[in-house]
Amino acid sequence: MPSKDYEELVRLADEGCPANCGPPWALDVIEEARKAGPHKSASTPEAAELIWDDIQYQVDAGFVKIVTHDELFGGTVPTELKISRVAVVPQDNRRDRIILNLSAEVDMPGSRRTKKRRHPSVNETTAPAEDQEPVQKLGCAVPELLRFMHDVDCTWEIMWQKIDLSDGFWRMIIESGKEHNFVFQMPMKPGDDTVYYVVPSSLQMGWKNSPAYFCKATDVTKSMIARLLALSLDTGIDNEHEHDLKAAGDVDETTKWVIPSDLEIEMQVFVDDFMNGVAGPPERPNKALEHRWVNRAAMHSIHSVFPRPEVLQHAGGKDSISKKKVDKGDATFEATKELLGHVMIGKPGKERMVGLSEAKITKYAESIMAALDSPAHRIGYKSFLKILGKLQFASNVMPAMRGHFTPLNQALRGKTEGCFIGLGRKSQLRETLADLREHLIWTGTQPSHITELVPPDLPHYYGTVDASGTGLGGVLLPCTRWLDPIVWRLELPADLRKAVEEGTLTMVDCEFAAYFIGELLLQDMVLERVGTLAGMNSHFFSDNSPTVGIVNRQATRALSPMPARTLRWLSRRQRYYRTGPQTVQHWSGEGNTMADFPSRSYAKGLPRSHDMEFLAEFSRMFPLPPQLGSWRLARPRREIISAAFGLLRRDQGPPTPANAQSGERGASLPPLLAKTLISPSSKDPPAQWNESTCSWPLLLPCGTVHPTASHPLVARKLREHFATAGRSWQPGDLRTLAEAIRDSTP
Repeated sequence: MPSKDYEELVRLADEGCPANCGPPWALDVIEEARKAGPHKSASTPEAAELIWDDIQYQVDAGFVKIVTHDELFGGTVPTELKISRVAVVPQDNRRDRIILNLSAEVDMPGSRRTKKRRHPSVNETTAPAEDQEPVQKLGCAVPELLRFMHDVDCTWEIMWQKIDLSDGFWRMIIESGKEHNFVFQMPMKPGDDTVYYVVPSSLQMGWKNSPAYFCKATDVTKSMIARLLALSLDTGIDNEHEHDLKAAGDVDETTKWVIPSDLEIEMQVFVDDFMNGVAGPPERPNKALEHRWVNRAAMHSIHSVFPRPEVLQHAGGKDSISKKKVDKGDATFEATKELLGHVMIGKPGKERMVGLSEAKITKYAESIMAALDSPAHRIGYKSFLKILGKLQFASNVMPAMRGHFTPLNQALRGKTEGCFIGLGRKSQLRETLADLREHLIWTGTQPSHITELVPPDLPHYYGTVDASGTGLGGVLLPCTRWLDPIVWRLELPADLRKAVEEGTLTMVDCEFAAYFIGELLLQDMVLERVGTLAGMNSHFFSDNSPTVGIVNRQATRALSPMPARTLRWLSRRQRYYRTGPQTVQHWSGEGNTMADFPSRSYAKGLPRSHDMEFLAEFSRMFPLPPQLGSWRLARPRREIISAAFGLLRRDQGPPTPANAQSGERGASLPPLLAKTLISPSSKDPPAQWNESTCSWPLLLPCGTVHPTASHPLVARKLREHFATAGRSWQPGDLRTLAEAIRDSTP
């Protein structure tokens, strides 16, 4: 690890975590904070018993000390004294969590001369920790795990391990003399009128800087795991660990230690959860031995940063590695494991999926059902926000849910705390919630394949679309899968042209309809050629910014109902065919000429009866390189045209069944890397073309082949989420790291 990280860790261990919590509180502020006492959630008999049991353990382990009111206020009041409120947060299927509400302001009473005011909380006046990088990496944890699942050879098996730390924050001390910034009052014991206060000497859950300091330590631990694996690549790790058997089972360590070249290791940490993934051919002989090797590297590294209680001389203290979670099976290497609320299934091919646990699905579905069954047909603002939050989390593993959120977002417009959200019997909101509940249940019975969630480096197909007052049009092109280059166009009926002229039909609706037709026409072409849409990733260009935003956000603020209805139908179709992510990117109108010409061709004297003349003129204007052959003019199916025009006319009949069933589970993956997904029936790439990983020349929306044409495809919006995720470790990477360590060590 970099020397500065080591030095910082040693400094935090020796001197404690800096705690600049702002100026001292005046005595009247301290008095009002004292009178406020514990939060009401900590005042029930059950909560009080929980807190006293927990604090007694912390006292025994040396994390805190308890003082009476007289001891705290009997002499000189400590300069740094600030009093916050302890609270208890309920948790499903586990012990309630104790936090210190350091974000609570102190209510100061007014008088005849002064108004009531609020004194800033501890968190408000705390100076931020200098190094925020480790805590900022937390948002990359899930994308990195998903990208690992996507990029690993689709014929390999991924085995997961999770190691949970026990009492993580309490294992890092506050700098001496700053403890009184985090004082809180204990709830009263039954029959005892003595007031007690807790003076912590360690990081507190609820302080704004606790995650930054703690994640610094866990980030260094993650680096140590990689270094230990690198230095033991050729020898293995002989040092036994007490959790060896739980992690990898009974292993014959007399087997010759050989690390195969076809192995990938993912190491991830999220606050106090260490997650390891080991991927390789399922039938390799030394699989269990490799799991033990990774387990020992992780366990010994954790104990080197967060030592055992006997090393720290914490009488009665718990081990830093949660034995309860180890006994539960979290540390056991398994193909299916719940990581950060997601059920990750690392099996090969069609079975490499991501879903939600049965308990979480049941909880989420029951909360929706309770709202729908409300006798008053309404739900409180806070309760509705909770349901929306649950659904947004679930949409991380069920992409088809995202297109249904517009009615939920619209229901919140103008609403504030204390308001109610109506759920009328025939309202769109009620119908949407019922649909989303069905999608939730699907996450348990038919989880999403990894190719539905993570886009490949380059899309399989791409194109560009446009709309005018007279027509719609666009082109479809191959990228990493073969497709005959397609140009398409469609004239608007007289009633829709008139609506555009009168302003009752917006160009946003027309542009979005052009995307709708282009996407469905592409899917038709792929189904005809390959026979499945599973995992298919497409990317379109459009010169209409609202269309770009609607597709990428999967939500709309448009007053017209057309975009919202279209999103819902596209979402149903995605779930049925299990397609991969679709994105749209903005391209200026001046440069979008390949789609501009067909959309305006009807106004230029080329009606449908002149299709061959149109194709000849289009081919002359936009000649293809020899590798791509010739343009082919295609007309969307009548059902697609009818659906698009029905959407523009705001007809109520859906073009797809209201309760569409989920299609075939998983993607039909060939025996190649999942990130490439070349169709078995793809055209052979020409030897002279080698731009990036693409097999054919790429065209800009203006129709010209350009050396940088792949750049906007690689940088497309949806891929940004995964592009910054760190790569997994292969034996070659570990060997390079080992050489660097040895070269830098005296």
